[in-house]
Amino acid sequence: MNLLFSCIGRRGYMADYFRPHLLPGERIIGTSHSAWTVGLAACDEAVILPPIESGEYLETVLDLCGRREINAVLSFYDPDVAFLSSHRDSLANAGCMPLLATPRTVAIAYDKSAMHDRLRAMGYLVPYTVATIEEAEASISEGLLRFPLVVKPRRGFGSLNTFVANTVEQMRVFHGYAADMLVQEFIVGEELNSSIFSDMDARVLSVVPCRKRLMAGGETQHAESIEHPGLLALSHRLAEDIGSVGPLDVDFMESRDGRLYVLDLNPRFGGAYPVAQVAGADFPSLAMAIIRGNAVAPTVGAYRRGVYMMKAIAIAGGPLTSLDDRSYDDRRY
Repeated sequence: MNLLFSCIGRRGYMADYFRPHLLPGERIIGTSHSAWTVGLAACDEAVILPPIESGEYLETVLDLCGRREINAVLSFYDPDVAFLSSHRDSLANAGCMPLLATPRTVAIAYDKSAMHDRLRAMGYLVPYTVATIEEAEASISEGLLRFPLVVKPRRGFGSLNTFVANTVEQMRVFHGYAADMLVQEFIVGEELNSSIFSDMDARVLSVVPCRKRLMAGGETQHAESIEHPGLLALSHRLAEDIGSVGPLDVDFMESRDGRLYVLDLNPRFGGAYPVAQVAGADFPSLAMAIIRGNAVAPTVGAYRRGVYMMKAIAIAGGPLTSLDDRSYDDRRY
């Protein structure tokens, strides 16, 4: 049993969470496009692959799966999730279970304009969103949008190029900062999150709501697990409605009048997941049971409330030659 942690990035702690569920001889193989990736240090083997946008990426991933007898793959990077999702059948045919979002889920999650339209049609509250400056200015004139406003990429991730505009002039500048930007209603309230895990049939197995205490660099740094029946039920229904498979991270905003807005969908382990692990939900144990073909019963709501999580700075280091030894060249496998 070998696991592929594709585009591990900074999430080496996920290897630590999975390791207790591995048997002797089972290994975690982490990948990245750069040897300077801290999460690789937590894996049993590190392999450098070509960039996702290269024409050789899929072939190299499939080749790696065959050579390393990979049984299942998880991805931790949004563009990689989207890419591998479109090749789920190829991975499965290579004997590698794709614990990845389906193309339907990806289409909803990674296009924020589509997410706005589809979730509204499903009956969810989402911030009012428009794509063009003309639509934004018309919506302001009609009273549908009011400053401050959020301006962000339609297909962005990690809060990159996300701005708050307080005037029309600022909105125009931010909208022109990058291609394909959106203008979105700014919801005042409390930032909440749910970590969700579903099986290969999109059956929800676990949901852990939390309150975000500190964000930095687009990632949750401090959080606490909470008792919130409304958020738990909403998260469960949302995961079912979008057909989520594997891990799902959902950002919410609870407005001052108690309404829950869906802000973002991330079909992967999110930055807030560690609080679910500390609270006893242990999604890796669910994942490994699924990979081994064992029956898994839902444990929605089975987690400790009032548990906190804070991230620390961890250091990885060693001989520079150890970085040079990592390659996607098939002669090095």
